[in-house]
Amino acid sequence: MSWREVERLCFLYYKSKGYKPELTKQGADGGIDLIYYHPQDGKTAVQIKHYIRSQKEISVSLIRELDGSKRNYGCVFSEFITTSTFTNPAVAQAPRGMNLRDIHWFNREIIPWMKKETQKRKLA
Repeated sequence: MSWREVERLCFLYYKSKGYKPELTKQGADGGIDLIYYHPQDGKTAVQIKHYIRSQKEISVSLIRELDGSKRNYGCVFSEFITTSTFTNPAVAQAPRGMNLRDIHWFNREIIPWMKKETQKRKLA
């Protein structure tokens, strides 16, 4: 799966959950790949890193980048999704209001959802 496919998959996942997702422009996205809106939760900025093959972990600098970038989009909350894991310092530095979603979350939430949606389409 490519990084674009992972971003699109996350977009479709949030859409299916009743959120109103919006992909940011490719390239100079300011560290934000996706924004989603929820009437009760407000606006959330999402950074997505597809590092499954490289075994690269998410560092503190990427957490700080997301925290700063969310303000550029007027978001109250932020979420970091990765197909890898987070370093311990990154977890410690994540501010309140930032959800960290690692490969375990991805495999537990996104992959089963994708399989279920694929099966629905095959039956339709």
